[in-house]
Amino acid sequence: MSSGFPSKQNGDSNSSWDQALGQLELQWLGPIGEPSIRYILHWLEARLEDTDCQSLQKKRLIRLVIELLQNLHHHGREDSTCTRFQIVSNEGAWSVFSQNAVTSSQQENLEQRWNHLMTLSPEEWRLLQREKLASGHRSLHGGGGIGLNEILRKADGRVEMTFASVDAHTPVVRFVAHIHPKT
Repeated sequence: MSSGFPSKQNGDSNSSWDQALGQLELQWLGPIGEPSIRYILHWLEARLEDTDCQSLQKKRLIRLVIELLQNLHHHGREDSTCTRFQIVSNEGAWSVFSQNAVTSSQQENLEQRWNHLMTLSPEEWRLLQREKLASGHRSLHGGGGIGLNEILRKADGRVEMTFASVDAHTPVVRFVAHIHPKT
C-alpha cells in the first residue's frame, strides 16, 4: 500500500532527511506506479503555481522529479516497503529525496556509473547524454541510460547518492538533489 500526501509540517519520520531541511511539502511511501507519478506531478505543478519560483527553476524541478520518479517506477521493487519520495522547500530552494531497494549488483553498477560521472564536467555530462541518445540503444524500460546524468544536469551537480541498509538483507540507494534559484 502506498501513501502520498502534501504536508504542512515535518513528519515524524526517523530519517535524517527531515532534520532542518525546510518545509516538507510532499511525502510518498510505498511503490511508485504511473497513477502515483501522475498524482505527484499534478500536485507539484499546482504547488509551483502558488510560489514565486522562477520559470527555469520550475522546469528543472519538474524534470528532476520526473527522472527520480521514473527511477523509482522502473527500478524499485513493487513489494518493497522502503520506497520513499519527498519534496522539501526552503526559502526559494527545493530538495527532492528518493530511496528504493537495490540488489548488490545494482548497487555496484550504480556506484561505477556515478563515480565515472563525477569525474566529468557539466559540459561533458551534456555531451555524454547527447552521444547516448544518438546511439539509439535503449534499456528494457525504453530509456537511453541517461537517468543519472539527467539528475546531475538538472540539479547543476547538487546531488548526493548514498547507499544504506534498512535491514540485514535490504540495501537501498538514496538520492538527495537540490534545485536553487538562479541568481
